[in-house]
Amino acid sequence: MPPRPTPAPGQLLPRPLMPGAKRPAAPWALALPAGRRARARLCLRLAAPLSFLLLLAAFLRTQPPAAPLAALPPSAGPGKVAFLFLARAGLPLDFLWDAFFRNGEEGRFSVYVHSAPGFVLDRTTTGSPYFYGRQLARAVKVAWGEPTMVQAEKMLFAAALEDPANQRFVLLSDSCVPLYNFSYTYTYLMGSPKSIVDSFTDKAEKRYNPNMSPVIRKDKWRKGSQWVMLIRKHAEVVVGDKHVFQVFRKHCKMVVTNALLGQKLVNAVSTYFRSGCYAVYSDKLHMKL
Repeated sequence: MPPRPTPAPGQLLPRPLMPGAKRPAAPWALALPAGRRARARLCLRLAAPLSFLLLLAAFLRTQPPAAPLAALPPSAGPGKVAFLFLARAGLPLDFLWDAFFRNGEEGRFSVYVHSAPGFVLDRTTTGSPYFYGRQLARAVKVAWGEPTMVQAEKMLFAAALEDPANQRFVLLSDSCVPLYNFSYTYTYLMGSPKSIVDSFTDKAEKRYNPNMSPVIRKDKWRKGSQWVMLIRKHAEVVVGDKHVFQVFRKHCKMVVTNALLGQKLVNAVSTYFRSGCYAVYSDKLHMKL
């Protein structure tokens, strides 16, 4: 048996354990039942790994979040705004558009013109180089108030969709003029995630033709202007339509009766059917949003 150590002055040594005797438990353990002591030991064992996990989580929260992976653009470079002109022949206000495009940035816009079949935009027909050769290779003879106007518009959208960089599509007439500079217009249009379409219910006028049902239901009939701005996926909807336009061809006709002629309402009838045709065309777009 090893010799008992000599205590220092004023120090009390613990009593030695007798052979076979158990070491007394710690005072805090004596105060706890057996089940709680087991849970306390488990908590002590888990304290270290839990502390490590908490420190790791705190560290990760202080790090800047990784940028999400953006979808690859359909083409290299910035998106473009396609300006689609529906013209009778030439563009009488081309000098205003020339100043508008001249202040723009190359590669951020494109120009398409639907004019009379056989009409060519060159130095002899326009004073702006931005319109040189921008007429569609194929064109139709457009009659005011007839479905051919919608057909020409579809041709403009289809031509512009061939360029994957075109992301916004603005339909214009030969009498439209820009009210803001190119930078403001481009920023506004490219910043809009939605198409801009005029569409409203006009209950005062009975424009709906019941023969258009069920392709075009009466509750989906709307009135609106044909001058629109479409995002790319909605321009694809317009070009891909195979049903609504056929209904226009069949039921959207400019009819002038003797009674209307007597009241000198020929222009009113033209406007009536022209707006009516395009109202449904716009509404089909709304149904697919």
